[in-house]
Amino acid sequence: MNRDIVIRDTQEYLARKDTSHPLFIAFDNEEDLSFLLQQLSTTCNTLNLSSYCGSDDGFPNIDQFFSDLQKKSNTKMIILGCGEYAELSEKSDFLSHLFDFQCNSKQKLVIPLWNAYSFLQSRQDDPRIDFVRVLTFPQTKKYWHLKKIPLKINYNAIQGIKRILAKLEMGCDNSLVIKTSCALNEKWCRTITSAFEMYCMLHPSANLSKSLFSEDIWKQFLDERRVPDDQIWSADTFLKFKLNAPVNDPYLLSVINKTESFFEYRHNLLTAIWDESQNSNQYPALYASWKKILAQFPEDDVRFYLSKAQILDDLDRLAYLTNNTSIEQLEILRIISKTKRVPDLLTDIYPLLASYATRYAFGIQNNSDLSQKLTDYFEAYKQQKLFNELTPAFVEQMEQVAMHRPYNVLPTRGSVLEKLKGEQTHLMWIDALGCEFLGFIQRRSADLGLKLNVHVTRAKLPTLTSVNRDFFDEWYCGTKDQCKQLDELKHGDFEDYGFDRAQMPVELVYELDVLDNALIAIAKHLKTKKSKSVVLASDHGATRLAVISKNETLWEMPEKGKHSGRCCRTNEFDGELPPYVTHDEDNEWNVMANYSRFKGGRKADVEVHGGATLEEVVVPVIEFKLLDKALEVELVEKVIKVHFRDKSTKLVLFCDQALDNLVVELDGKRYSCTVIPENTKKHEAVLPKLRTGKYKLSVFDGDTQLNSVEFTVKSSGTGVKEDKFF
Repeated sequence: MNRDIVIRDTQEYLARKDTSHPLFIAFDNEEDLSFLLQQLSTTCNTLNLSSYCGSDDGFPNIDQFFSDLQKKSNTKMIILGCGEYAELSEKSDFLSHLFDFQCNSKQKLVIPLWNAYSFLQSRQDDPRIDFVRVLTFPQTKKYWHLKKIPLKINYNAIQGIKRILAKLEMGCDNSLVIKTSCALNEKWCRTITSAFEMYCMLHPSANLSKSLFSEDIWKQFLDERRVPDDQIWSADTFLKFKLNAPVNDPYLLSVINKTESFFEYRHNLLTAIWDESQNSNQYPALYASWKKILAQFPEDDVRFYLSKAQILDDLDRLAYLTNNTSIEQLEILRIISKTKRVPDLLTDIYPLLASYATRYAFGIQNNSDLSQKLTDYFEAYKQQKLFNELTPAFVEQMEQVAMHRPYNVLPTRGSVLEKLKGEQTHLMWIDALGCEFLGFIQRRSADLGLKLNVHVTRAKLPTLTSVNRDFFDEWYCGTKDQCKQLDELKHGDFEDYGFDRAQMPVELVYELDVLDNALIAIAKHLKTKKSKSVVLASDHGATRLAVISKNETLWEMPEKGKHSGRCCRTNEFDGELPPYVTHDEDNEWNVMANYSRFKGGRKADVEVHGGATLEEVVVPVIEFKLLDKALEVELVEKVIKVHFRDKSTKLVLFCDQALDNLVVELDGKRYSCTVIPENTKKHEAVLPKLRTGKYKLSVFDGDTQLNSVEFTVKSSGTGVKEDKFF
């Protein structure tokens, strides 16, 4: 029957007085039920079978239902939920009892029965059919279906038979997710046994394997109250990628493709880089990607990675380390100290340490011999510090300096600073900054766009802060500030993460960070135009090698060798002092000029100062200004032809600005450039005769590294022969 006929016949039933049976109306979709209820809303009251559920998760009390139905007289009523209850509980006898129910003379019952077409059809031969009205909406087969999930899954489902039945009584022709402890008709209720099944049910287009996650994690995905974790290593992120979210990261894409379960995912994110050849063209991009991913992991995971990486050989492992964290930087330093090698790849994996290892060429005016001695000494000192060793060759070199003390010809720090004072000059004092860091400062200044002018000076003896801080206290012409962190590190104020201080210079990792931050602060100070120039100065340097030498003299001073035994005040001791002891200007202190310490001195485990070695006495004074970004220096010719009779190789550089101190550096050696009279913007550098091949030249304006240029040397003779041949 169409809707209008069903409504017409229903109203006729309600108006009759000669029937004593309910009116049954078969339907199977929400729209028909809603239409029926709307049409009868002003005529009939409503009775819900769900109201007879004794508990939230229990079926209706049918006996009570029929008992109450007998008592309701003089009423017109629609009873909802009967067909739904019969189907869910598989109690078809309920409908039979309902079909046999007799109304009293003034009672009219309209009972919509969900999907009861077959049941009513089976009653069509019943002799009482004349007295029992049966109507049917057109059958559309828009059936509802229930999906029953485990009670323990945290999902916003319809919970309990009472609420489930009440929901169906309102009309439903789609799928509902429910929770109940009651057994339901499997024809209309699919029982979900796992969180994975339910996830697939809710996401039918997701083509995922159950083995991707554990049952507990699948449950988490179903928790609607949970905030998804967006960390790179999280299950939510892994799921997102497995659902074909776009991945532009080359390393991450390779990890996802090779990972079959979340159990492997975290481990693969950390270690899949090992599967990539360091010699492949793709490796630099993969390494950069992996480094960014590793930087997102907590420290415990980084420790786990480092422990797993122990399976690799030391030098191979270097390529699979980064400078993201202190613990990784310390591992890089440990390998370098152990293998006694500074590999080329250090520039890529730990740029700050590579900058520290850079050779710095000293330029003492009118004293090339001292310049070379300082260059060689500090180059060797840095290697000894990095390798945590003290070779006989370097000990001999150090003792020669200790005996002759060539640094005495250097200007005092105070005399240099006096010339640099100015109203718009800012003074930065870094406590315990020695000349070992000049290569680092030069390289990082180039990165930061800083122009620097280095003055190599000497501190007062003994090399203690109390003796050498007057330059800072007396600076009144401009602003000033002080950084004590470097000195504190040299006294052991840092976290070593279990690395043995005796086996490696642990402090170096933290020293480089302190200096790098200081240079960044200088660049920021100048760029904000707070001052026209910044002067960086130090009170004294320090030595690592005096610590690892462990050499205590037989001479015991009455003061028991304070300051780690590097210096003591003079006294009435009338014995002969060690040959490497010197004195301050006022003869108030005895100062060790080699790596020994006075007997009874406190043993240090990081670095010491107070003595008179080169690294303790020689200190830099550096003037910083901003580098003109428009300054460009290039080779006039990048292919240089040499003849076999040539005794040198000449290069011509063009500079768009006038420079008075242009210098080039090749293989650690520096060569001054002279201005060509015919064109003051051209400079000529005369280098030793070079073999044919490709070269990379560093260009400096004094101490400021401007850029690097590449050129090729070819034989002019070979070129002529080749021309004739062809």
